[in-house]
Amino acid sequence: MKKLKISAMFILTIVGLSFTGCNLISNIIDKGGIEATQNQLKRNNQEIITLGKYPQSEKSSSVNIVSEETTKVNGWDCYEGSDGEKYVKLIVTKTENGETSNETKYYKVEPLKWRVLTTDYNGTGKKLLFCEKLIDCCYYIDNSCPAERTIDGKTIYANNYKHSRVRAFLNGLSYEIEEYGLHPETSSLGYWDKTISEFDGKGFFQLAFSEEEKNRVAATVVDNSTGVDSRFKCENTSDKIFLLSKKEIQNTDYGFPSEDDELDFPARSREATAFAKARGLHTFELLRTPYKDTEHYKAVWQVYNVIIEYNGTTTDYRGKFDDGTVIRGSGIIPALCLEN
Repeated sequence: MKKLKISAMFILTIVGLSFTGCNLISNIIDKGGIEATQNQLKRNNQEIITLGKYPQSEKSSSVNIVSEETTKVNGWDCYEGSDGEKYVKLIVTKTENGETSNETKYYKVEPLKWRVLTTDYNGTGKKLLFCEKLIDCCYYIDNSCPAERTIDGKTIYANNYKHSRVRAFLNGLSYEIEEYGLHPETSSLGYWDKTISEFDGKGFFQLAFSEEEKNRVAATVVDNSTGVDSRFKCENTSDKIFLLSKKEIQNTDYGFPSEDDELDFPARSREATAFAKARGLHTFELLRTPYKDTEHYKAVWQVYNVIIEYNGTTTDYRGKFDDGTVIRGSGIIPALCLEN
């Protein structure tokens, strides 16, 4: 009887180990898929809010512009189409075979959709909204911006978000650059501070929303220090519209994958509208976080937004991080907060 009992226990132990081993192997194999599914479930439960309007799809060839007179839709000067929709005119510059030409195109002004990532952003009790489309393009800094400049007696690196061109565009602000050349007043040669008012009062915030909607968008303290080399930290900003940080776009509580090697890359990626494609480079999505390498003063983290086909091989780069060796990306996916 003892032999029989020991044998039975031995068999039971082996069977138990076999099932445990299968589950363990299965979990290891499916880890990426499981985590992707959990993030997907979070996204499936996230609220979608419609707020604001922006040019998105290109006018159909069957639609005609019926009048050269314009009417205002939020901040846009719009033309009326034969379909009753409102359109924005855009002069698109193309270069083919070394020759540059301009083409007039029209883009339909359509409602903006936003995904609610959390209802308590950084403990403020505010809803954090992330746009469902890559909606426009804007360079992080001007091409002429030096690696270092001095503003209010402080050294400002090119990847400083507070003094960036893209932040000015999002919120409708003026911004300063340091320019080399003849000073317009003294005619002396050298570096001098120049204020750019290109977006002053006419940025994304002013263009996209009605007065009532602007009042709903909360001014939010944006943390610009997290995950940044101390040399590149800039002051926190109070913004109506902002870019997500690298840390935020890795936050699983928001439905994003946490690491660069997970299978759920498309979670971070957004489809670019036809208007955004016409306005600039949309194969990267800008983040507000400077790249950590101290040698790259003009570097910020970006997210790939492209599928590449080469030599018969298709590689999906969407959602993968780019180390930002240069500030080349200009795709904009804005974020904002609403009071609950």
